[in-house]
Amino acid sequence: MTEVKERPHTDIAKGIFSPSALAAYQKCPMNFYYEYVMGIVPKEKKIELSFGSIFHKALAGIYKGGTEKDSRTMLDEIPSVLDGAEKRSREKAHQIFGAYLEKWREKDKKWKILAVEEEAYVELPDGTIILTILDLLIEEELGKFVVDHKTTAAFGATRTGSFRPSLQMGSYLYAARALFGDDVRDARINDIFIGKEPKFQRFDVNLTVREMERFPRNVALTVEDIKRDVMRKEFAQYENSCHAFYHTACSFVPVCLHGEELIELRYRKKEENGDS
Repeated sequence: MTEVKERPHTDIAKGIFSPSALAAYQKCPMNFYYEYVMGIVPKEKKIELSFGSIFHKALAGIYKGGTEKDSRTMLDEIPSVLDGAEKRSREKAHQIFGAYLEKWREKDKKWKILAVEEEAYVELPDGTIILTILDLLIEEELGKFVVDHKTTAAFGATRTGSFRPSLQMGSYLYAARALFGDDVRDARINDIFIGKEPKFQRFDVNLTVREMERFPRNVALTVEDIKRDVMRKEFAQYENSCHAFYHTACSFVPVCLHGEELIELRYRKKEENGDS
């Protein structure tokens, strides 16, 4: 079975946070509470995340110098049908993967691959630890970039402005600079459209000097809010975010609507290995 590299674990007591955890809190503190304080996830993993994790691993295989055959073997672990979600079926994954290689294989030969799935452990001035995995670090004519793969149902020009300001993108760039030097120029989105026909786009996030100067303080303020909420045992619910997670409903909408008696029925504790 393919070993899908899990997202790093958040440990609030030790001051360790993944970019995903910080982003979840900013979207909705109640979502953060269920996933990172109670430590629960749906009994059935969200289709989007399962598909994306395996697809990321297949891409990592290519950028590590592996063969297309080996990467396609990884894709075979995606079920043929996922609850009727044909867009994220095994067959669709193979179609998209083939189109991706046709689109980018020759162009990517111009990249110098510096790191693939690099784990970054970075301490900020306030003592907070950012623990993350960088999908890809490359060097090209324009400089060094940290590349983040995104399998997405959204596509087009509106995407280019949706990642800044972004604590998550800031985390990736800050970590990349800590590991590989301040000459890492920017974060780059590698969009992989999950739709009827495969589409792809890449764009630089264009994080400014001011954004990156403010990044450690923004993290510190967010962590202060998290610790306050944990101490008070009170977490706000942001209703506007209920349908803003991965372009679908938040996993915890049923609990917010009907109460925590649904937890035993629909959710389980995160496992030490395998849950993001």
